[in-house]
Amino acid sequence: MGYIIEFKNVVKNYKEIKALNGLTFSIEAKEYVALIGNNGCGKTTTINILCNLIPYTNGDVLVFEKKVTPYYVSYKSKLGVLLSKPIFINEFTPYDYLNFICKFQGVNSDEIKRRITDLMNIFEISNSKNKRIDQYSTGDQMKISFASAIIHNPSVLVFDEPFVNIDFKTMQCILNLLTSFKKEKTLFITSHNLDLITVLCDRFLIMESGQIIDNITKSANNSIESVKSLIKEKLINNNHHNNYKFDWLK
Repeated sequence: MGYIIEFKNVVKNYKEIKALNGLTFSIEAKEYVALIGNNGCGKTTTINILCNLIPYTNGDVLVFEKKVTPYYVSYKSKLGVLLSKPIFINEFTPYDYLNFICKFQGVNSDEIKRRITDLMNIFEISNSKNKRIDQYSTGDQMKISFASAIIHNPSVLVFDEPFVNIDFKTMQCILNLLTSFKKEKTLFITSHNLDLITVLCDRFLIMESGQIIDNITKSANNSIESVKSLIKEKLINNNHHNNYKFDWLK
């Protein structure tokens, strides 16, 4: 089988702004790949295009070797998507929402209750029949979003900043779950948390101005610390921002 995900010279324009500028990369089945870059480099745009939430201007995006178009949406059932700004049906309780996701994704009716209960217990999401999702904390909403992303047992996980607004215990739980999925699923993830991402992933695509500027692998380096150093060097760009000095700021 070919690549699970492939971007070929992808361009995305927002009027006069070029968010993606010939973006090219590929991901094989069961790879754990991180897309890393500073704010505004195009990471979330890449995720949104991959998930067919927004169109791209030029180039080709392929998922399961088929070009992504407004008419090719069947692949989404194989994706587990967690967006940096989750979208819910806020009037639902967490249980009702996860039940809706299961039915939408075609989970066997005999499995639904068990899966919802397992995930709500793992993430310690309170099961109040009268508490709507929009009444939960931001951290709990991220837990609900993560649960909804994996409850249908997808083969490809696409996560945009999954470690934001969650406590240490939940962060460790998510890390443990994702580690347990290795060699079984494909992971494409964005995150600013280098400590977690370098433990979890094996390949790191460094993004700047809508392009991939480097492809760093664990296999080519002696340690996780050397990987982190290389990533930081690319992101900081020789620390040029630290050269600014202002006489009024002392």
